[in-house]
Parts: sequence; structure tokens; C-alpha cells
Amino acid sequence: MPLPIIGNLFSVWLNLRRLKYHHVVWQEWSRQYGEVLGLQLGSINLVVVSGADRIKEVLSREVFNGRPDGFFYTLRSFGKKIGIVFADGPSWNSTRRVALKYLKTFGYGTASMEALITEECSELIKLRMEDAGEPIEMDHMFDIPVVNILWRIVAGKRYDLNDDRLRKICYLIKRSFKVVDMSGGIINFFPYLRHIIPGYTGYRELKELHHSMYMFIKVS
Repeated sequence: MPLPIIGNLFSVWLNLRRLKYHHVVWQEWSRQYGEVLGLQLGSINLVVVSGADRIKEVLSREVFNGRPDGFFYTLRSFGKKIGIVFADGPSWNSTRRVALKYLKTFGYGTASMEALITEECSELIKLRMEDAGEPIEMDHMFDIPVVNILWRIVAGKRYDLNDDRLRKICYLIKRSFKVVDMSGGIINFFPYLRHIIPGYTGYRELKELHHSMYMFIKVS
């Protein structure tokens, strides 16, 4: 049963401390309450579906194609459900159609894109030859080559694999997903708290990260 105002947030928090991961919490609760679990997280109602048959049904029905809506998801897109990642319905269909049309115009999915990928692979091999035989971190090795391929298509510009500015933008993107978890955290469940405790909710850092990304795109 949800508590007034906070709903099931306290229960989720207690179980996350014990089990560490959301999916383990949902798994344990599904054994207790069934494969369709209803939760209230602050101002948001959530349905968790478990079991192969239930999940298959959700993934195969168009009615479940919607994207999350909430303060966290629209913060990076000027308060609106726009773009590709969090848009849905007619807006998503229109954006996808236009994006694919112009990406194909610039070589997306063509032989010219294959040439760009080959070039980035060659540059990455050269870079790895410099530290051959030494231990390396794999976490960020492909970040800049992947961004370079897309950036060449969109902006006609390539960055060196050791470029500090591109390293920074890759860091900013990854950091923006780690400030709060992908449920949006407390800032999504109680958006008004950003005015009271902006640092604790992650709002202040998210704003700074988004501003830095906008400035990178603006001057690139």
C-alpha cells in the first residue's frame, strides 16, 4: 500500500539499500504480489511487468510504445517531449522521418558512411599501437570514434581521438545519465524540490551539464 504523498518511495529505497538493484527489487516483489505490480512513486504511477509472457505482450503491443513523461525527461528538451529519445506519437514519427531523410542525404547507411567507419577504425588501431602491450581501459575507448562518425555526417567535421574537447563532451553525456538514475530519481517524483534543495536533487549539476553540452554544439 502506498503512503500519503510519497507513495511507495520509502519501500523502494529500503529495498534498494538491501538488494542494490531495481530489477532485483521488482523480481522479489513480483514473487510476492504477482507479475503485474502497481506502484506510486511520489506523483508518478508506475506499472512493473514481470514474466516472459507478460513482457512479450507489452513489447508487441503498440499501445505500450509511449515514452516516459516527467520533469527529468523534458529538462534537456526545454520542457517539451521533443527530439527522438523521449518523444512519442505523431511527434516522434515526424521527427524520425525528417531525421532519416536528411541523414541519408549526408550519407547515413551508404558506402560513404562505411568509408567513415573504416577511417575511424584505422585511426583507433594507430592509437592502440602506441600503447600496445600495456593495460588499457576499455570503458571510453570507442566514445570518440563513434561520435566522430556521426559528427562527420551531421557537421562535416572530424576530431582527433585525443581531442580534449571531445573527451569532455563524451564525459558530460555520460555524467548526465549518472547524476540521477534513469527513473529520474527524486527530481522526477517531486520536481518542486529543485527549488528547495537543488544540489541534493541533482538539478544544479544537470543544468550545468546541459548548458555545457549546448555551448559545445553551438560553437562546433
